[in-house]
Amino acid sequence: MFGIPWDLPIWSAAVRARTQFGAQVQFVVTFNLKDAPPAGTDKVHEYDGVFYVSPRVLLAVVDELLDPVEPDISLRAKIASLLR
Repeated sequence: MFGIPWDLPIWSAAVRARTQFGAQVQFVVTFNLKDAPPAGTDKVHEYDGVFYVSPRVLLAVVDELLDPVEPDISLRAKIASLLR
């Protein structure tokens, strides 16, 4: 699932924040995507509803969410389009 053992606690913290505190955690922001969960065919790193993105992609996603060009596409599709 994860590249190295200490990546699991990062994902676990995101999931715990969601379950214990009702937080809307959807992203782990990191420059180190090589140790994130494996990317899908669309190049998106995602595991159990938590997306792993670079700071550049997160800023582009936030910009798109604030001023949507295509308001009806999924978050995963938005991220994938930014990775092309």
